[in-house]
Amino acid sequence: MVQLAQQQYRILFRTGLHMMLSEWEPSLLEALEQKFTAEQ
Repeated sequence: MVQLAQQQYRILFRTGLHMMLSEWEPSLLEALEQKFTAEQ
């Protein structure tokens, strides 16, 4: 029972993450680039 719930949660989390990433990808990449250039 718990295992099934964890599996479904993981799938939900992954699809949610993919949706978030597809929406935020350009700004996310920009932010990461700025972070890396600031650290160097």
